[in-house]
Amino acid sequence: PSKHRNTWWLGVSLMILGEVGNFAAYGFAPATLVAPLGAVSVVANAVYASLMLEEEFRVRDVFGTLLVIMGGAGLAYTSPRKEAKLNSATLIAYIFSDIFFIYAGLLVLMYVCIISVSRRYRSRFVAFDLALCAILGSCTVLATKGLSVSLRMTVMAEENAFTSGITYCLIAIMVLTASFQIRYLNRAMSNFGTSQVVPVYYVLFTLASVVGGIVLYREFAQLVTWRISAFFGAVVVTFLGVHLITSDRPPPERRFAVEEDEEGGGLGGASRLEGVMV
Repeated sequence: PSKHRNTWWLGVSLMILGEVGNFAAYGFAPATLVAPLGAVSVVANAVYASLMLEEEFRVRDVFGTLLVIMGGAGLAYTSPRKEAKLNSATLIAYIFSDIFFIYAGLLVLMYVCIISVSRRYRSRFVAFDLALCAILGSCTVLATKGLSVSLRMTVMAEENAFTSGITYCLIAIMVLTASFQIRYLNRAMSNFGTSQVVPVYYVLFTLASVVGGIVLYREFAQLVTWRISAFFGAVVVTFLGVHLITSDRPPPERRFAVEEDEEGGGLGGASRLEGVMV
């Protein structure tokens, strides 16, 4: 069983460590910077798949990796240099502001509209389930950002955030939205290939998270126009890099079938499949 393999445990351990680091990053950096830099994981997946699973690292993957690096550098350069100092009182004021109420209302309206038609179209168009993922994902990011900042303030003895009810609300929102997000993402993966799901999901999730960070946490309030334009230009470059890395890959079943025919037997293909599933 895969759970008894050292590689599987190593992968799970690294994934947990990465998520802990991602959570901590929201406490020290703007959400508009952290969310787009998730593209680095796409590059890492392509490299690890090549090294450990012997998948082909194509020429287009090299160009895609370079674009992601360029986009990441652009994001780091053009993102906000500092944020407004957050505490429980400031966070509550942001949440109950008029602009965030309008934004939250639009999210709810979009969610309801997509849900009402998704049963009919979700098996034909990948964007329906992934749009639901993006809406919920933006809520997860906003809650994670607030919670991470609260934990940072508590650890640094700036404020005991756990005396405020808003902290527990953020925990509930983060858990609920992340749970439903996984459900919709799994459904999209069951209907479409990874090469379709990954780039569309990354684009929609990043856009939703960036807009949410701008609206709730006022992260672009101190930026001049050229920096904002350059920031979104860097986001587009990153999108292109992710598209190059994830697109035009044969689905696993077809790739295994081809290898089986070339090797002249079914055993090699079955062994190959098992290795990818780990």
